[in-house]
Amino acid sequence: MEIKAPSQGRRLRPLYKAPLKKRREEKRRERREEKEKRREEKRREREEKRREEKRREEKRREEKRREEKRREEKIKFQLVISGLYGALTYEMLYGMPYSQEIPGTSIMIEDISIQNYIQTIGQHVTKLKEKGMLAQTGPLGFKIHMIQPGDGVFIKSWKEETLTPKWEGPYLTLLTTDTSVRTAKKGWTHTSKVKEPMEPPMVAVENHLTAQGSTNNLGKEGQENVEETS
Repeated sequence: MEIKAPSQGRRLRPLYKAPLKKRREEKRRERREEKEKRREEKRREREEKRREEKRREEKRREEKRREEKRREEKIKFQLVISGLYGALTYEMLYGMPYSQEIPGTSIMIEDISIQNYIQTIGQHVTKLKEKGMLAQTGPLGFKIHMIQPGDGVFIKSWKEETLTPKWEGPYLTLLTTDTSVRTAKKGWTHTSKVKEPMEPPMVAVENHLTAQGSTNNLGKEGQENVEETS
């Protein structure tokens, strides 16, 4: 048998393309089916949740209705017994009337009660504040120093070094207590480490200049009298 070679003009048909197309179509169908199943499951879950919510609401309503019916039955029972025996079941059991508070019939009564309550609370708060202030007062009861906020103050340095000043400052005082002073840079310091308030340098110069001007205006006789007195 002679084997004939294929002609060069004709092309061989790819036989492998047909099964690939079928597989792709099958995969697409499977994906679509999966998506539809997921959608159906989600829809079923939503429906189940809605049904559960409705059931819960119905149960709550039924419980409320049952409670109302029980109250009505109790009231009817009490009325029947009071009509027959002239007394309620509580009075029959304990020998005394049931002490029930009367609800507020008017707004004015409620407002007055609230106002009295607020007044009593305010009185207690003031008493507590007084106790706190007494507990927080200083042990001495009087101030050791005469420093006031705004005064210039010198503070003693903690480290003792050679060729350095012992006192640092002046610093501006911000707050004061009976035994301590607070400055912006050093913070709280005890009065034992603080000097008396010093006049700022500009104020001292102004006072000195005013004193000199007053002596110049007096004249020679006035200056001689001032020198004699000094």
